Amino acid sequence: MKREKREIEEARLDHAIAEALEVMGIECDYALKHVYDWGHDGDCDVDADNYTRVHLTTAMTNASWQYKSATIRWFMLNVMTSEDERLFAVVVHELVHVLLNPIDSLITADDNDKLAAVYGRMNEYVTETLTRVILHAAGTDYP
Repeated sequence: MKREKREIEEARLDHAIAEALEVMGIECDYALKHVYDWGHDGDCDVDADNYTRVHLTTAMTNASWQYKSATIRWFMLNVMTSEDERLFAVVVHELVHVLLNPIDSLITADDNDKLAAVYGRMNEYVTETLTRVILHAAGTDYP
């Protein structure tokens, strides 16, 4: 991919991140690191039949709540295919994961598999619900 196209997409993502931080009022509250991953599309799960699951994952967030820091890895091949409204919603979604990170630490990989699976779905539900509330408050419909 040409360098110019990469720079355009990274700038578009940077703009969405800045806008989301402002809307959410957390511009200066967290030490955020953004990693632009141009070599992976974010889909790495394989099901029992050895088929790749297609999630179209746009980003993955790894946060340390006690230090108010997080790294968000952006899978740029999926960022490129997202319309601006959808990209903004994904950025808000990932930032909500950062805010909810203290709760994430309650369930670990060592816990009961069923409990961890239910918690994972609950976490995504709460994250999506809060994302929609924030987007609505910002005057944006969920794409």
